[in-house]
Amino acid sequence: MTIDFPCNFPNVDDMFEIVRKTEEISWKSGLDEKTIDEWLANYNGSVFSAENERRLALWLLCNYTYFSPVDLNYLCKILYNRFVHGDRFVKDNFILQGN
Repeated sequence: MTIDFPCNFPNVDDMFEIVRKTEEISWKSGLDEKTIDEWLANYNGSVFSAENERRLALWLLCNYTYFSPVDLNYLCKILYNRFVHGDRFVKDNFILQGN
């Protein structure tokens, strides 16, 4: 069974570059190409061809959204300040405007 990828679907090299940049800038977990290759080896062609499964898995990894504990603390602080201590308060799915 094969997957008919759209013509504008990114190639493997471009996706590796996206993951590399994302890891460097955002994830900062020490993920390297060897680790990614080892992970991709789990996709062995049991459903689609191994190449197509790995390409799809790499695309999913490129689109994975990771929030570090620092990111989560920052986002929660903003939400708390905006919606609890700001000029708006959310209660029972309604936004009550402050005076």
